[in-house]
Amino acid sequence: RENLLAQQTSLDLAKRALRLAGNVQAILIDTILTDGQAPLGEDGGNVWMSGDVTLVLIDSEISLGTASEGYGGGVYCEDGGSVFVDIGSVLQANESLGGGGIYGNNCTLEIRGRIHDNSASAAHGGGIYAGGGSSVSLFGPGIDDFYVLSSNLADWGGAGVYLAGAGTTAIARNVWIGGNVAN
Repeated sequence: RENLLAQQTSLDLAKRALRLAGNVQAILIDTILTDGQAPLGEDGGNVWMSGDVTLVLIDSEISLGTASEGYGGGVYCEDGGSVFVDIGSVLQANESLGGGGIYGNNCTLEIRGRIHDNSASAAHGGGIYAGGGSSVSLFGPGIDDFYVLSSNLADWGGAGVYLAGAGTTAIARNVWIGGNVAN
């Protein structure tokens, strides 16, 4: 397994920040991925990942990613990947056709951080879109410190979380979901 470890980094790019495929693990610690842009007609504004890929965010931020003609403004995950967003991490202000913050198709998504102010301009899932047998786990850190999934927008449905397809599951514990708007 190849590993990518980024610590105390800020990447400000006019194109996609990370493209991960195959048997790869990327751990981002105190890192900011911002202003990533998917090539026209492609998915994944800041991060595109496919296959046996693991992405871990620790005290990190993925923001202002755009997939104007695709899915997953912040993160696009397909074909068995895993995304772990730890406490202290955030996905915010990302935009795509669907799955503004995270778009997962046959992926495992474990979220302990925050997802807010993302948008899906022409489909479902402003914050999170999960389909194709994906598994979504939303966990707040404790009784008095709830995880926040808020202020996400979706042109169609599921502004906070949208689940689709056989075998797609979600669990939420100690989570505050509110202020999301869908047409």
